[in-house]
Amino acid sequence: MQTMENEILAEEGSEQKSTTGPKLKISKPNIAQGAKNLQQKLRNFKKPKLITIFILFAVVMVVFVLLIVLSSRNSSKVEVVPDVVVTNPKATPKKDPQTAEIEKTVDEFDKKVDNLSNSINNYKPPEVDLKMNF
Repeated sequence: MQTMENEILAEEGSEQKSTTGPKLKISKPNIAQGAKNLQQKLRNFKKPKLITIFILFAVVMVVFVLLIVLSSRNSSKVEVVPDVVVTNPKATPKKDPQTAEIEKTVDEFDKKVDNLSNSINNYKPPEVDLKMNF
C-alpha cells in the first residue's frame, strides 16, 4: 500500500517539475489580418451547395435572433381593455307584420305536409301481378 502512494506522489512531483519549464509565448491575434485571410479563403471557395447551405443557415439564425429581440421588448404602453357590454338575452326584437304572416303560412304548410304523410301511411301498398304470359 505504501508503495502505491509513493508512486503516486512521485508522478505528481514529476508533473509539477515538467510544467515549471520554459513558458510558451502566445502572440496576440491580429484581427484585421485574420479577417483578410477569411475573406480570401471565402473568395477561393467554389462549392455552391455548401455556400448556399451556409447562407441559408445564416439567414435563419438572423431571423431567429430578430424574432427573439422583437418578442422580448417590453412595451411601455399600458393596454386599456374596453369594458364588455352584456346585452339582455330576454330582449326580443319587434317583428315586422309581413314577416310574422309569412312565418305563420310556412308553419301551416308544414302541418299540412305532416298530415299528408300520415294519410299515405294508411293506404296499403299496390298489388302487382308479376306472372306474365306471352
